[in-house]
Amino acid sequence: ESTSNITGIHFDENENTKIIAFLSPAGGTGCSTVAAACSLNFAKKNKKVLFLSLETFGSSDVFFSGEGTSNFSDVIYAIKSKKGNMSLKLESTVKQDPSGVYYYSASKTALDMQELNAAEIKKLLADLKLFGAYDYIILDFDFALDGDTLEILKDCSRIVLMSDGSVIANKKL
Repeated sequence: ESTSNITGIHFDENENTKIIAFLSPAGGTGCSTVAAACSLNFAKKNKKVLFLSLETFGSSDVFFSGEGTSNFSDVIYAIKSKKGNMSLKLESTVKQDPSGVYYYSASKTALDMQELNAAEIKKLLADLKLFGAYDYIILDFDFALDGDTLEILKDCSRIVLMSDGSVIANKKL
């Protein structure tokens, strides 16, 4: 908010749940940190926000802390098993940071994250939107220009591509 060379994120306020995707073609640019900061900023403005790390090596527990033993592996299991009420599983496994940000702890193993395909992630996002509990869903995920990533990005209200300003990161961007 205090830097003049960063463009703000503006939305059509008629949209109920807005999904903002953060990704970077260069590692180490601080993309996850900016996504977490965006989540904290929305929570500070009394918006209900879900930070959803879809990275292979999730980082939500680095930025947020909350009570409970569940993690994103439990959500993946529910998606894969197609049993029970998905909304109930999403509600029972989500944690809330003292800042007000909702999040899912990282999955038990990176291999669990590799099990999700684009159709399942799109269904997850649709279920989260249908659930209607959040004003914003902040997605933090690995950069790829494969068909799966592009399909997921189609469902996003905004896409934020990150660079740290270095020659290499800018070239990749």
